Amino acid sequence: MIAISGGPQPDGRYRYVYQVVDDFPMFTPVTKWNAMVQRPDRLPDLLRQAFRTSTTGAPGPVHLELPGRLGEQAHGEGDFVVLVEQPFTRYPAYRPAADPDEVEKAVVLLAGAERPVMVVGGGVTASDARAELVELAERLSVPVAVTLNGKENIPDDHPLSLGNVGTYGRRSANKIVAAADLVFFVGSRAGV
Repeated sequence: MIAISGGPQPDGRYRYVYQVVDDFPMFTPVTKWNAMVQRPDRLPDLLRQAFRTSTTGAPGPVHLELPGRLGEQAHGEGDFVVLVEQPFTRYPAYRPAADPDEVEKAVVLLAGAERPVMVVGGGVTASDARAELVELAERLSVPVAVTLNGKENIPDDHPLSLGNVGTYGRRSANKIVAAADLVFFVGSRAGV
């Protein structure tokens, strides 16, 4: 998500104008990147950076603030060049390949586990790897629990689907994950 909002007029900033709240700092804790576009000629390169930041690594929202309550102070004429970098027009911008040695280690661990379970997140969705995930689960006969962001990666009526895991998950899914001798995270971050 790329949020573009207006902000205080440049000549009114820090003058405590009636009902003007400087909301720019409020975006910092909830975005990957928060920037002010203070001159019209900076919009192309800052918009380019917004797309780059939003689509690389873990996806996340970014915010650009234009001067003026409705962004009206960012108007101007010039020979502006729209900077579009093709990889950053989609997510993921780059789909990294797994290290073959790490894949081999994972296969050995999965094959040696007595009660393995997969926990699948939104990374599978972002990589468009649903079919591969289901094929792997079926081939290894490993049950699949999903995070809230990974719900669509295995059909609910699939025999290996456990449903949601975690605080908002199914009790049965949480019990199976807790009893597993190997929990294999696929496209998911585990919080501590």
